Amino acid sequence: MAQIRRAACLALCSLVVLSGLLVGGQPAAAAVIVSMTVPGVPFVSQLTEPSPAGWWTSTTPYCAAASSLSVMETFGLVAPATDPLQTVFKIAYQGNSLRNETGLDPAGVSYLMKYYGGEGRVHMYTNKWIVLTELVGRLNARVPVVIFAEAGYHAEVVYGYQANSATGEITGIYAQDPLSGFRGLVSANDFLSQYHWWGSSFSSAGTLWRGNYVFVSYREFAGGPTPAARYVPTYHSAWVAQSGYPTMSFGGTAQVWVKVMNAGSATWTKGTSTEARIGIVNDDQTLTQLGIADGWPLANRPAVQAESAVLPGQTATFTFSVKGVRLGSYPLRLRPVIDGLTWLEDQGIFLQITVTN
Repeated sequence: MAQIRRAACLALCSLVVLSGLLVGGQPAAAAVIVSMTVPGVPFVSQLTEPSPAGWWTSTTPYCAAASSLSVMETFGLVAPATDPLQTVFKIAYQGNSLRNETGLDPAGVSYLMKYYGGEGRVHMYTNKWIVLTELVGRLNARVPVVIFAEAGYHAEVVYGYQANSATGEITGIYAQDPLSGFRGLVSANDFLSQYHWWGSSFSSAGTLWRGNYVFVSYREFAGGPTPAARYVPTYHSAWVAQSGYPTMSFGGTAQVWVKVMNAGSATWTKGTSTEARIGIVNDDQTLTQLGIADGWPLANRPAVQAESAVLPGQTATFTFSVKGVRLGSYPLRLRPVIDGLTWLEDQGIFLQITVTN
C-alpha cells in the first residue's frame, strides 16, 4: 500500500512540474472578460406578425424588416402604429436589387434606412474575421447593425460584444434573431460558424450577394473604435516616401507607390483584420468610376500592404496601377486605413495623375 501511495505521489508531483513548465512556472492568469452593449435596442420578432395570405411557409418575409425596425427605434424612430413590420417591409422592398426576392435583400434594407433619414450603408466582406472587427468598431460607437445570413429570410441585429480586456480577443456577440425569437449572448466562434447565424452563404438573394457577409448600419460612425480597458495595441502611421506624379499617354498605364511607417504598437499583418491598406480620402470612388483604377482590390482601396507583416517602426509599401483612359489631370488623395478598425493619420498624401495624347 505504501508503494502505491508513493507511486501516486510521484505521478502527481510530475504532473505539477509538467504543468509549471507548460505555463512558464507561473499559474495561468484567468481571462478578464468585459462586455459592452448598445443601450436601448428593442426586440422585434417576425414571429409576432402573421404570415401574409397565401404565404407558402409558416415563417414570414419580415425578418430583415424586424431587424431594421429594432435598429431604427434605437435612434428614436416611432414605429408605424398599424402593421409595423408589413409597413417597413413594403417601403424597403422598393429598394430591393432583386425584384424576384420574396424577402428583403441588403440593398432593400439600405433603402429603408435612407428613407428614414439614416446613411444606410451596405458593407460587404468575404473574410468573416474582418467583419467581426468591423462590427465591434460600430458597437463601440454605439451603433447597432443589421446582419444578413440568408438575405431576406434571416437577418439578425448585433447590439453588443464580449471581449478579453487583456488581449482584445472578441469572445462573444450579443444578438437577436427575429426568425427564431432568440436574444442573448453567443460565442464569437458560434456566431461566425453556426448555420443559425451566418455560417452558410445566402440561399435566396441571387449571385449579387451570395458568398458575402453583409451588414447594414443605420448611422455611420466617424473614426475608429474605442479600445476596451487595458487593450494595448494602437494604430498610427507616418508618411515616409512616394513615387513621382504619374504621367502617361492615352491608353497607357503607370505604376505608383507609397511608403508608410507603422507608428503604432500593433503589427500590421497581411490577410488579417489588422491588414493595412491605402485608401482614398472620404472613400471617393471617382477614379474607379472613370475607369482610371487598374486592378485595385476595391473601388476606394488602391492597394494593400505588400509585406506579410509590418512591425512597429517598420515601413509598409503600397503599389498600384492607373490607366490612361481619359485625357486630363486627376487628383488622388490617399490615406492609410485598417479597415474595420480605424483610419490612420491623414498627412496629405497626394498624387496628380495626368493623361496626355
